[in-house]
Amino acid sequence: MIQKISDTSLAVNKLAIITATGAFITLLLPMKFLDFFNRILGILFLSVFGLLLTMLLYKIDFGNLPLINESYNNISSFPAIIPILFTSFGFQGSMHTIVNYCNLDSKTLRKAVFIGTLIPTLVYIIWTICALGSLHSHNPEFYAKIIQGNVEVGDLISELANLSSSKFTRLIVYWISLLAIITSLIGVGRGLADSIAAEFKSGSENIRKFCGVALAVVPSFIIATLVPNAFITILGFAGMILTIIAIMLPAYLFRNLEARDIHYKILNNKSVICICASFGAIIILCELSTMMG
Repeated sequence: MIQKISDTSLAVNKLAIITATGAFITLLLPMKFLDFFNRILGILFLSVFGLLLTMLLYKIDFGNLPLINESYNNISSFPAIIPILFTSFGFQGSMHTIVNYCNLDSKTLRKAVFIGTLIPTLVYIIWTICALGSLHSHNPEFYAKIIQGNVEVGDLISELANLSSSKFTRLIVYWISLLAIITSLIGVGRGLADSIAAEFKSGSENIRKFCGVALAVVPSFIIATLVPNAFITILGFAGMILTIIAIMLPAYLFRNLEARDIHYKILNNKSVICICASFGAIIILCELSTMMG
């Protein structure tokens, strides 16, 4: 994708080195700067995204739009959808960083989680309508493959880019994909780096931070270089992994915590912990059901 945007002929390994180096330097920056930088990228992403939506809406034939699919009430697809829905928001693994950045303030934290969930939800809904609507109008055969689940994400991006013969449209699609990757890298990468850094009990804060970023970036770079499709394979059961990290493990720790002097008093309620664990168990069962076919 980067090659298509920049028209570069660099090898994939060289692009991986450049990307990993950029990620390493970026994640070492102060949190307030990253917050500001990520907001700028977010605004830029939403602006470009709005431009693309306008272009896709122009391509939709609303008079021939299938508003209701024949299998809309088929619950057999729910086990595959639920883990993807949970994983799509992506911030669960970075909650500790968000909590620290909000200075443990419950009101600020609730606002951050609500707005941080609402914006992606609206974006997902609008994007789905525009993308599928435009594809149904201009390439019904490809749309049928999507409904059957026989299309990869890369093929979808390429097909959307080819809806118009304009090079500008293709660049818009690729830049949106790139901005989405960068903003996700900053959020998820910083959360992972902070988690790793917290495990180091000795050394200065800067040394712990450097080690956390190194252990977050370097192994990922090595895996991506040696096993190019490893990330896509891991995403196949990412919902189960994230559920264990973000729900089941915290629920187990709180359930067995002896000292109950907890900053957020709601976590003293074992019923809340059990409800969260139940939701986590449902997601894991759905993921296992999908994996076993």
